[in-house]
Amino acid sequence: MEKVFYRSEEVADLLFISKQALFNQISKNKQGCGNYPLPPHIKIGARLLFPVEDFHDWLASQPRNK
Repeated sequence: MEKVFYRSEEVADLLFISKQALFNQISKNKQGCGNYPLPPHIKIGARLLFPVEDFHDWLASQPRNK
């Protein structure tokens, strides 16, 4: 069975940031205090889940430094 969602720990690892930094950025964006580009996610109960395909599409769309 293919993986459909990444957990927040996995996304933080893929982005080379801590899990807490990911949560902080999501919180700041929600409060309107931050303007961080973040991958699409859904919240189910207390868990944040990131659709695998949407995450990789989002990652490919991010600007890269040369």
